[in-house]
Amino acid sequence: VDSQPDKRYDNRISENEIERLIEWGRGITHINIDTNKQEKTPVIEEKEEIESMGNNDKQIITQVKRKRREIRIEFNGEIK
Repeated sequence: VDSQPDKRYDNRISENEIERLIEWGRGITHINIDTNKQEKTPVIEEKEEIESMGNNDKQIITQVKRKRREIRIEFNGEIK
């Protein structure tokens, strides 16, 4: 609604439209979105490291270390 209406212009129509829009907006059901718990799917990184432990005359002894980590990206972009 105009705080300083133009005296040459009748703004009753726009006031009625605004009131109708407000009444329509009150009738709309609320959308409940909890953004705190929303996360993107976690990114899983896997890596294998092969380490030589030594050898004897016939064979080489190796050890395989598997590393895995999950990177979670929250809805606000923060990385955990």
